[in-house]
Amino acid sequence: MDEEIQNFYDFPSIEQMAIGLNEMEKVLREKGFGYRAKYIAKTVETLSKIDGGFEKWEKKLKEMEYADAKVEIQKLDGVGPKVADCICLMALNQHHVVPVDTHVFQITALHYLPELKKSKNVTDVIYRRITEFYAERFGSHAGWAHSVLFSTRLKRFKSKEKLQEEDTVEIKKKK
Repeated sequence: MDEEIQNFYDFPSIEQMAIGLNEMEKVLREKGFGYRAKYIAKTVETLSKIDGGFEKWEKKLKEMEYADAKVEIQKLDGVGPKVADCICLMALNQHHVVPVDTHVFQITALHYLPELKKSKNVTDVIYRRITEFYAERFGSHAGWAHSVLFSTRLKRFKSKEKLQEEDTVEIKKKK
């Protein structure tokens, strides 16, 4: 049996990424990042110029209340509520935070909150309703529970396969 060798790399620091800033947007577009390339390059530029350095800013974010940290993160170009929530969940130890995008909306409407099927978009009201739903079920780790549900559906989203009723995952209410 042939074993495939995989290389793993540390995520580069802001300083390391800033070295290639002049070419970053072009390279990211070539690598398939599309419209996000501009925002990533601008964010690296912004973060590399923060007074006191990125680590100090990151530490400050970790000490903030969730809502304040989210507002601060959304000051970065191209960062909306969902991406800010992803950062809060995955980088700032805000385990209760549930990032909501169209895929999470579809899963939730299909399997758990059928009243949302009437809606076409994720409005602020729907965003809050979905996050409340997961918080009620999973409490302080709602964000990670959401991530598990999302990852089980990721292959279908990538293949554009439509979610079906029989794809239901049972969620037991937190005791």
